[in-house]
Amino acid sequence: MGICCGTNEKEKISNEIEADINSQFIVIYSKVGCPKCLRVKSQFHSIRSDPKIIEVTSLPMKFILKEMTHQKSLPYVFIKGAFVDNRKLESEISKGNLKSFIQMHNKPETIGTSTSGSHSS
Repeated sequence: MGICCGTNEKEKISNEIEADINSQFIVIYSKVGCPKCLRVKSQFHSIRSDPKIIEVTSLPMKFILKEMTHQKSLPYVFIKGAFVDNRKLESEISKGNLKSFIQMHNKPETIGTSTSGSHSS
């Protein structure tokens, strides 16, 4: 298992990712043309959610997100700083529960799978 990039570049990208996921309520890391990404973004927009969309255009960023989340494929979705894996997200979407799932995360101290410990706002 090799390193994706130089230590300084990896640290810079990791810091940018952490800043985004901890400063926005919902962040979706997506890729242009990815069918699963388009479906997830469409579902969030259909419930009038306003996620921050970040298009992953570099291999180092994708590698770091994969390393952080232990998930191999896009999209990478974070709600209130917590990573939501694709299986859980697809389950909530297919049951029509996306809006209530998001609202559950909006309650204090209700966070799903965390990326690296707990973060307070």
